[in-house]
Amino acid sequence: MLRFPLEQVGVVHISGGKWITDPANPLRKRLLDDHLHDVPLAVHEPLTLLAQHVPHPISVVLERDGHFPKFELLLAELELARNALQRGRRMPAQMRAVA
Repeated sequence: MLRFPLEQVGVVHISGGKWITDPANPLRKRLLDDHLHDVPLAVHEPLTLLAQHVPHPISVVLERDGHFPKFELLLAELELARNALQRGRRMPAQMRAVA
């Protein structure tokens, strides 16, 4: 991710999905990005890393296309994303320079 032109990043989309059998190879699994499930906690790690290296504001879009949970749970998912960004922003300035 750090090889991309991060100065051009303005919006990040996060979503959930589910593991399915790969139709091309039944012995493999792949993640289907279906926007129907909760955002996995592991998604927040790269979000924190991104915030460490992008000094300008970043908008985060939580994508849901169905199977909507209670509104409070959506707000909790947004709070997790917000916290991930804040963790990255708290890094010392010299560690936040784009590599």
